[in-house]
Amino acid sequence: PSLTSDFNMAEGTCGTSLTWKLNSQGELTIKGTGAMKDWERYAAPWNNYSSKVKSAVIENGVTSVGNYAFYSCGNLVSVKLPESLTRIGEFAFYNCEVLSDIVIPKKVAEIGENAFYGCKKLPEGFVLGQGSIEGGVNWKMVSDGTLTIGGSGRMPNWSSKNDVPWNSFFKGSTSIKKAVIQEGVENIGSKAFYGCSDLADVEIDFGVMDAWIQRDVIPLWNIEWIDFDSADFMVPCIDGIYYEHEF
Repeated sequence: PSLTSDFNMAEGTCGTSLTWKLNSQGELTIKGTGAMKDWERYAAPWNNYSSKVKSAVIENGVTSVGNYAFYSCGNLVSVKLPESLTRIGEFAFYNCEVLSDIVIPKKVAEIGENAFYGCKKLPEGFVLGQGSIEGGVNWKMVSDGTLTIGGSGRMPNWSSKNDVPWNSFFKGSTSIKKAVIQEGVENIGSKAFYGCSDLADVEIDFGVMDAWIQRDVIPLWNIEWIDFDSADFMVPCIDGIYYEHEF
């Protein structure tokens, strides 16, 4: 008997209440309810067919894409994600080099480390990573190299750069080039940008305090001695203790 042009090549389960099937056209469909299982590298149940996966449809009801789910699926071009999705795991789409058609649903609150590393054809402004920090601060990294930190509260003082939630963007092809600190963020934590060699622009929104900032004035407190060339004298501040000078 002859085979039809569209038949299932493989199928199975990928979570407590999730099933998957891959058809002969290279479309992988995942459906059910709840979270997808997290895997190690090359351990997803469709890994033996990874080169044949050209598109993925994850149906409504699925709440996560597991760690390493589509790791190095080199021919994966498009992925349809459901509105029920809240998490994309670590290395989920790592090295999917031709992936170009994907939209992150609004409910996604966490995108794991290196989830889209090596995806060279993602649309401009695509969200590469995002998450929240205990205390009310949140962050988002997009494909043009802009890291935005918002919300309200304080960043922690991290003891190691490896503990910083956006550390996977410190270097490499998806490195941080601009940081935007929004109003409501009360501080910049220790090692927050340690080793960000490509960071060239930092934009801070000081909110209501912005009107009091004089960007053409150099503060001179706690300086014992400074040499500079000027025809004018330093101008005492109102309190008569510190000094400032306009150049």
